[in-house]
Amino acid sequence: MPANLQSTFDLAQFEALLASRNEPSWLTSRRREAWEAFETAEQPDWRRTNLKGFNIADYTLAEAEVSVDFAGAEGVTILPLAEAIQSHAELVQRVLGSAVQTSRDPFSALNNALVNGGIFIHVAKDVAVEELVRIRYHLSNAGTVVAPRTLIVTERHSSINVIEEISSADFAGSAVVLTGAEIEVGDGGQVGFSSVQTLNSNVYLLGSQQIRINRDAQAEWLNVVVGSAVQHVTLEANLSGNGSSVNWNGLLYGNGKQNLLVAPKLNHIGLNTEGQINFKTVVDDEAYAVFDGMVKIPATGQGTNSDLRENALHLSKNSRSDSIPGLEIDANEVKAGHGSTSGQIDEEQLFYLQSRGLPFAEAKRTIVLGFVGEIIDMIPDEAVRERVETIVAEKV
Repeated sequence: MPANLQSTFDLAQFEALLASRNEPSWLTSRRREAWEAFETAEQPDWRRTNLKGFNIADYTLAEAEVSVDFAGAEGVTILPLAEAIQSHAELVQRVLGSAVQTSRDPFSALNNALVNGGIFIHVAKDVAVEELVRIRYHLSNAGTVVAPRTLIVTERHSSINVIEEISSADFAGSAVVLTGAEIEVGDGGQVGFSSVQTLNSNVYLLGSQQIRINRDAQAEWLNVVVGSAVQHVTLEANLSGNGSSVNWNGLLYGNGKQNLLVAPKLNHIGLNTEGQINFKTVVDDEAYAVFDGMVKIPATGQGTNSDLRENALHLSKNSRSDSIPGLEIDANEVKAGHGSTSGQIDEEQLFYLQSRGLPFAEAKRTIVLGFVGEIIDMIPDEAVRERVETIVAEKV
């Protein structure tokens, strides 16, 4: 176990979790394997994520408050994950752990060992869900660690749009969220998935999300990060099926001493796949944000069309951002590009707005909101969108 994870957190809370659940043997075995991996794992080489002073021993296992807003529709099953483990065991067994991989790092292993809440969504074939599904995971108390998980499985020619918000109360102490989302899009289907993180500035968020997109299927993926003290999240889109596509957008906005990292990976596995990644980053005060993006095109990915872009805006001299866009190409019939930009507010724009009568602060806010507005406008739920707009406006 890594030095800063050694604790009496271990078997007492873990065994209590196992004892409290009547779970199938396959899941109990997976939990124990994950726990053993956590205990023996080496400290991850996260040079861009500041875990100084972090110790899992400081936190007690709890369960996030979960709410789902959906009227219901024929062919759509939405259940607490604990129920789905019993009623949809084969599907859950196949998908659970596909994104949050025990072997990746000790926190992924701990996540799989402790997963103790979440939502399961299944859409039958040929079902088009018109209503937006709203999921909210809320953390109320400091001193706790929660491990919610979202699983979404859609069958052939079905479609659904889901928004997941991870939020917290405004408590003074710290807390930990070990999060995960694991999604499969069936052949010819469409899934929209928006993940919005609005945690308070004392919370650590560590996790993984993955979307597998099958033949001729499409995904719209949105990641918005405006909260937490520290975030380290791995994101992965696998274009597994021929003719599959993803349109992927995101926003990181950090101020104070926030340390925010996202690592989006786009894998063009099938033939004639299309992928677009477009992220925007804003940092202010002493915040540090990292965009560690990668597009991989193996030899099977002939006919790929892919683009990876990230644009960063720095609002203070002490703020920092690292943009690490990369391409790995082993196919010869592809179109692929990547790039990033980083800069400060255009002084001419600022001067122009002030000359039109806007005070400095309002002029600055107008420019920043213009920069991030494209992404915020993509949030499909009005209430969540307004919360993000309020948080961003307060940050500027």
